[in-house]
Amino acid sequence: TRRSSDLVKKDYAEGEEVEYVKDANGNIVTASTTFTAEATEGYVDVTFEFDSRLYQGETLVAFETLTYKGVEYATHADITDMDQTTYVPAIGTTATDANGNKTFHVTDQAAVIDEIAFENLEVGRTYLAEGILMDKTTGEPLLVNGEQVTASATFVPETASGKVTVTFTFNASALAGKSVVVFENVYDISGTTTIDRDTGLIVTDETAKILIATHEDINDENQSVNIIETKTGDIIETKTGDN
Repeated sequence: TRRSSDLVKKDYAEGEEVEYVKDANGNIVTASTTFTAEATEGYVDVTFEFDSRLYQGETLVAFETLTYKGVEYATHADITDMDQTTYVPAIGTTATDANGNKTFHVTDQAAVIDEIAFENLEVGRTYLAEGILMDKTTGEPLLVNGEQVTASATFVPETASGKVTVTFTFNASALAGKSVVVFENVYDISGTTTIDRDTGLIVTDETAKILIATHEDINDENQSVNIIETKTGDIIETKTGDN
């Protein structure tokens, strides 16, 4: 028995042809597996392998066909079936200092604010945004007193698209002339639910941490901030409360 699958894009207007997911070369992404049934009921996995970066922000649905000796015995092609649906998120980031500027003076209490705009996350699930500051000149992690500068934020989106802020605090007093770039990864930390193929029981892993989106471009100006030396006569902008 052979189980074959295609991936299609969920968003298309009624009456239009289904748009199949394709790889970088324009080939339709398919997957299949051949199996021998040991019981009248059971499970079999079909794994799709493709570059999901080509479909950032898209919602995809798997269509399935079951054949035996070349004869089609069953098909499942329901564009509205949530159990066959997977979401491909997209993120973009904008980094500034605490005052919204792309350049700031050396200070021992620096703050870089990275605003992550996300698309196509699942409402109500728990996500973790983890970031690291990179040295633009070397392409390596920025080191302050021998330590990397990292930050994170956990969030539960109320809408599929929105924004979340990650704040990096560090001593920038010895970093004059540096350009730093924020690299961000977003993980789904809601836990996973799978089916044990031997017992048929549902297995939950509440510690699962699944990478779902990344934005790591050393040349991205939106992710970059610059640190400059303070000279006599410079006016240093600071943000204060309403006191």
